[in-house]
Amino acid sequence: MSVERNPTENEAKALWEEYEEAAGRPEAVKRSSDAQRCRRFYRGDQWSEYRGAPLPRPVFNVMRRIVDMQVGALSGGGCVLESGGGVSLPDVSGLLPRLVCDAALTGMGAIYLWREKGEIRYSAIDPASVVCAEPEMEDIDAQPVLWLVFRYAAEELIRTADIAGMPKTGIKPDGERGRLSTAVTRMERKGGRVLFTVFTKGAVIRRGSFAAGGYPVALMRWPGGGGGFYGFSPSLPLIGNQKYLNLGWAMLLKHMSDTAFSKIIYDRSVIPEWTNEVGEAVGVIGGGDVTRAAAAVGVGQMQEGMFTMLERAASETKSLSGATEAALGEGNSDSVSAILAMREASEITLRPARRSLEQALGRFGELWLSMSGAPGRVICRASCFDPSAMAAELRRLYERGDLAAEDYVALLPDGVMSDRAKVSQAVKRSSDIERRKGDI
Repeated sequence: MSVERNPTENEAKALWEEYEEAAGRPEAVKRSSDAQRCRRFYRGDQWSEYRGAPLPRPVFNVMRRIVDMQVGALSGGGCVLESGGGVSLPDVSGLLPRLVCDAALTGMGAIYLWREKGEIRYSAIDPASVVCAEPEMEDIDAQPVLWLVFRYAAEELIRTADIAGMPKTGIKPDGERGRLSTAVTRMERKGGRVLFTVFTKGAVIRRGSFAAGGYPVALMRWPGGGGGFYGFSPSLPLIGNQKYLNLGWAMLLKHMSDTAFSKIIYDRSVIPEWTNEVGEAVGVIGGGDVTRAAAAVGVGQMQEGMFTMLERAASETKSLSGATEAALGEGNSDSVSAILAMREASEITLRPARRSLEQALGRFGELWLSMSGAPGRVICRASCFDPSAMAAELRRLYERGDLAAEDYVALLPDGVMSDRAKVSQAVKRSSDIERRKGDI
């Protein structure tokens, strides 16, 4: 690695302004705003945008149900990375849930590779930390410049700058009481190498270069939407449906709380005062019989079609997003072949996303090989399969008596049972005992 020292006095300021200009472009700002909004709705913070009359604030989080199905289906089966040169590649199955969830919420998931103490390290990172120079350009290696934004302890950055022989006076924590400082890594490809500069708002930390097949970042973008480099979140269109469902249920709850109990109408000229907190009695003066003293008014009526509409809206939202009963493990099946047929049908909508995931993991493998200096080309196979949903269908068949215990255990997906062989032996022994009893 080559290292350059002695940055000019205003270099950090110029680098920071260049980064801020890229991060402040409309595409990047909208992407960041949309991503934060989707994350809020996913975690259940779904009423912060409401500005209407006071209402109950229930959350029927259909959006989370859909995203969790997508994550489970795409990451549940794991993945296999193979290199043509026979080199063992790292197991990245643990990164899949984070990678797919980020892509489903923000439109893009990211894995970053770097060297540390002679070893290749990698991690799924927040997509918001990746900033590009040309938002309309999807190909990451065609980007003239790429920035990665992270926060580190200011003391760690000072030590790094000291080792690199750089000035440390401009390294300061963000805010008066903070300990962390924002550091940006600017990367640029030149002559088969990637040049990088790590800097803060007031100092250049270190500079250097490394040989690689491309920028050390692998991206998964959710297919469709034409989102360019940053992708398009499939969760964003669900927000309108989610708000409608929440508001509809809020109005139902408000109506029920206001009208579920009968009210008392009483004549104040006959009864001076009536206390009935639940029904909130209403006092009147004259103007009617009020059955001489008091009368009860029945509960309010509500159109049953409102319940039907909300249930239909939730069902259609899940179905159109690929979260069918089969995908969620909620359907009823008559046979194992029916399970497989429903699984195949629910998988169709996720096939483009699976291909995008395989491409991202394939790029990760090629970057890892390039950084390690090993030859070979990577082949990736990711299974679009949710073991929990499959197990739920099998359990339903077993409980109905359509599957024998031995078949049930044998068909369960890998990972559901910690020791399938021992369970199979126990089930077989139990079955043999029952058969011998029948022979007596």
